[in-house]
Amino acid sequence: MVVDDDRNIQELLTTLLESDGYETTLAGDSASVQAALPGPQPDVVLLDEPFSALDAAMRSSVRAEVISTLKQCDATAVLVTHDQTLAQRCQRRLRLEGGALVGE
Repeated sequence: MVVDDDRNIQELLTTLLESDGYETTLAGDSASVQAALPGPQPDVVLLDEPFSALDAAMRSSVRAEVISTLKQCDATAVLVTHDQTLAQRCQRRLRLEGGALVGE
């Protein structure tokens, strides 16, 4: 499922994922996501700065819930973040600078 309120980002990610053989579903907001959840479980979940707009208390709570949910459904998560603490908790990390991959 590709979730973003920017249609251009949705189209770019959809094109990339479908070219690698993944089926995609689009959602522009959380209500669309919830409506689509009863379907099949995803193999890959892309999270682009999912916690950045939350205050510290809510961020901690939501982050724990998301991590728990991803573990339960055994999905691979691709997480885009500037939060170094969160990045350190990830199993594998890729670091980008200026749009180029500079390390793991």
